[in-house]
Amino acid sequence: MADTNIWQQFKALIPEGARIVATITANNGNGTSQAELRDGSVITRQR
Repeated sequence: MADTNIWQQFKALIPEGARIVATITANNGNGTSQAELRDGSVITRQR
């Protein structure tokens, strides 16, 4: 049976974006934060 929910049909037209799972490990106090990704790599991000 076909999905008749119009919202689900609409959502199926929109590609999902990439998701990144990270743990914030530090607030460096200078406007940057540090995060560790699932693969163990570390990134620093400015606000």
